[in-house]
Amino acid sequence: MKTARQIEHDVYLTSPQWRMKRKLVLDRCHYVCEGCGMQSAVEAHHLSYAHWKEEFLFELVGLCTGCHARVHDR
Repeated sequence: MKTARQIEHDVYLTSPQWRMKRKLVLDRCHYVCEGCGMQSAVEAHHLSYAHWKEEFLFELVGLCTGCHARVHDR
């Protein structure tokens, strides 16, 4: 069962605010994964949650699905 914080995070990831930040991060890395440098970046990953919902763009990186899973140890 998800916690209230996890549910709030899921809702945030569908918001126009997050979609714009994600686009800015992916534009910045030219849609190339900042983890492996070989695959297409499709995820904006938080390096820090210190400013969650008010992230600085330098707190986010563009990752491919594989690198994002690896970061989360999946």
